[in-house]
Amino acid sequence: MKNAVITVKGFQYVDGDESVIELKTVGKYGEKNNKQYIIYDECDQAGCKTDTFIKVSEKETVMQRSGAVETRMVVECGKRHSTLYRTPAGNFVLDVYGESIENSLGEAGGKLTLVYTLNMNNTPVGKNRIEITVKEV
Repeated sequence: MKNAVITVKGFQYVDGDESVIELKTVGKYGEKNNKQYIIYDECDQAGCKTDTFIKVSEKETVMQRSGAVETRMVVECGKRHSTLYRTPAGNFVLDVYGESIENSLGEAGGKLTLVYTLNMNNTPVGKNRIEITVKEV
């Protein structure tokens, strides 16, 4: 695993409105057995830490988070996956329907873009796009 600067931009589209959240941090990046791995920590405004581990394979991307927020989200094109999303405010079930995965990650980094829709407790909550840029330090 190599040290990397990781930029995560999250776009959420709900009822025609767009919101954007951006995080820039230092983490780790590596490749093994035709899979890429991205690892980073983030802190919320209250100082609560969440560790994020992303595994990118040919068919799917798995984002596992632990700490203040806990979940294991699977994004796979054309498929729906359910996950339990645990937060300090409470737990709920999310259904993640993968629309597209664009992966240009290579040895020194690159970009990963995930597009998916979310349902919470069987109710649509919006469409999301996450752009993760990795640059080796």
